[in-house]
Amino acid sequence: MTSSVVDAHAAFLDHARLRKRVGDLLAPVGLSLDTFGLLASIGTEPRGRADLAEELAVPASELVRAIQPLRKLGWVDRDDDGRILLSIDGSVLLAQARGLLAAAQD
Repeated sequence: MTSSVVDAHAAFLDHARLRKRVGDLLAPVGLSLDTFGLLASIGTEPRGRADLAEELAVPASELVRAIQPLRKLGWVDRDDDGRILLSIDGSVLLAQARGLLAAAQD
């Protein structure tokens, strides 16, 4: 194998280990790394679907499918203009998750 392929493979394995570690840290609050990332991107300020989809580099239809379960759980709301934002429960959950991650860094 060439050195660039070996480097790419090593980076992939490092990424997989990091995802696993962060996922394990988030497990006590019931979040996956992907859900944490989505909640963190949504934030407490209303966001338009197109803007959020562009930030996350996903099609708007995929974003809608990802958000639906979070809305059913009560973690995400829409404002009067249809923009997406975290609910109070979603904000509390995100703060708890960030606290777990911060504590692990200490």
